[in-house]
Amino acid sequence: MALQDLKLIFSDNDISAFSNDFVGDGKYSNAVVSFSAWNSKGNGTPFGPGFFKSRGIPAIFVVQHRNHWWHTEAVFSLAHKVKALAAENGLGLVCYGSSMGGYGSIHLSRIFGARKAVAIAPQIFISESEIPEEKRWEIERKKVELIFGERENLSLARCDTYIFYDNRHAQDKLHVDRLVSGVRNPRFQLVEVPFASHDVARALVAVSEFKHFVEGLACGTNYDLAPLEGACRNAYQFDDKAFLNRVRSVPVREIQRDEIDRLLKVVSKEYVAKLDFEALYFAAEGLMNLGFYSDALACSSMSLEKYPLSSVPRYLELKHERVFKAFTQYGSAKSA
Repeated sequence: MALQDLKLIFSDNDISAFSNDFVGDGKYSNAVVSFSAWNSKGNGTPFGPGFFKSRGIPAIFVVQHRNHWWHTEAVFSLAHKVKALAAENGLGLVCYGSSMGGYGSIHLSRIFGARKAVAIAPQIFISESEIPEEKRWEIERKKVELIFGERENLSLARCDTYIFYDNRHAQDKLHVDRLVSGVRNPRFQLVEVPFASHDVARALVAVSEFKHFVEGLACGTNYDLAPLEGACRNAYQFDDKAFLNRVRSVPVREIQRDEIDRLLKVVSKEYVAKLDFEALYFAAEGLMNLGFYSDALACSSMSLEKYPLSSVPRYLELKHERVFKAFTQYGSAKSA
């Protein structure tokens, strides 16, 4: 769904907001307020417009003009505008977002008077005083001027908030652990999506129970979390990237023959071009562990080529060096 298909409802130097065509059509009892994710250039793009359009769910998309983690006075003016629009159409609000958008969903749910909130792989804290171990946005976060205290704000949250995260991803798990240990609020419900890495939103797209869950929130109906939790634990069965992460992470003895067949299919000429740089190094390490050294080297080389920035990070170079070393030591012992 292109940006021109959305209606601009708010504009400021720091943020803009757009609505889809379904606000006020009477089918749902809640509209979704979707916050965009972090962007390397700071110009956010609407998060999930195609998903909400396909289901006719009323939605408002909030995008940033710089990566401020929503610490801008403009959010209060926007919240006033959005709440008025929702009230005019007899709608409540559900906050929704991934990564930095997940931060917005968690922290702004009270400001927007949301009935529910969904945060996917969220950065829950940005201030150095709360999470000094976080190194992913060191330069940017020094420019963020907090308009609220994060810990206090989380303790005041008044709606059920569902946090979907990869419990094996060290950095995202750090945020969740800090929340659990430092904030006493029973309204936060954690749903684990193992092997999804920080790309949890991608994995959830393949989980039909998650789609039903979001539709249920828009309808204002209660949803049994048990089937959803089970489906999310097995998201790797439906999403190739999560599957590749699993293959490289678990002991080789736990990998079944049908999983090896799936791995070789995913990295075949027909499918491999669809993988991003991260999925490619997942594949490379899994192939290396299984003895497919030539194919591992090919995937690792493609990972370097697909890295989106001009300078390849050292961790990725080290991974490639390890795969190359295995290839030179053992040769193409197996081949896909």
